[in-house]
Amino acid sequence: MTRLITVANSAGGVGKTTTALALAVAFAEYGNRTLLIDLDVRSTATYLLGVENPRISVIDVLRGSAPLSSAITATSERFYLLPSDSRLSHLDEKESDLAEMAMRLRRELELQDSPFDFVIIDSPSTLSKTLLLALNMADFAIAPTTLAMTGVRGVLQVLELSKGAVWLGALPVLTQGSSNDLLELLADEVEILSPHIPKSNSVSEAAFTKKSVLNYAKSGSVALAYRELAYFLLERINSKS
Repeated sequence: MTRLITVANSAGGVGKTTTALALAVAFAEYGNRTLLIDLDVRSTATYLLGVENPRISVIDVLRGSAPLSSAITATSERFYLLPSDSRLSHLDEKESDLAEMAMRLRRELELQDSPFDFVIIDSPSTLSKTLLLALNMADFAIAPTTLAMTGVRGVLQVLELSKGAVWLGALPVLTQGSSNDLLELLADEVEILSPHIPKSNSVSEAAFTKKSVLNYAKSGSVALAYRELAYFLLERINSKS
């Protein structure tokens, strides 16, 4: 059975795309057939994976103008990508149409000759129809956040928007310590995941090389933290399935 996990926060700069990429790599390393869907209008994950101006992208699959099999591409990091492009910015369907889009993607996933174990969705950092779509199609959700009010507020916003997803928790990223009054506030609403992802230059350095931080700095603190987190999440998800 394919499980869909949305990585969401309505605030920008909170490590959302970094987390989505890292989990896709780690899940694949643990032997899972994994698809990353870039549902961000800025197409950051698509760009970081070396794909520019894809002929067929996620919007074509969502609107039924192309099958999923024609849009996905294998990456050099053992997972698959459904790329994004700027046409997502024109997504303005009413809620009933968004529900049909989510069901269409589900059907496309079921038609794959080799089913995916996990689909990770990188969502936009804006309160938009695209964010709503990403949240509503998810089985599970995770919210990366910095230890700042904007990030915590973004977590609270996506918690309110989400309807059916099981929240795995909020993930503190770019941290230099584990104690923060904002985390105590957030803990009243959602589980705080650990390990926290430490601040490191390896994240920005990896982006310049168009590699995930797990492959750029395999033994670094960030890579080790994401692998530990991925192992924990896999156990948690499998226990709920």
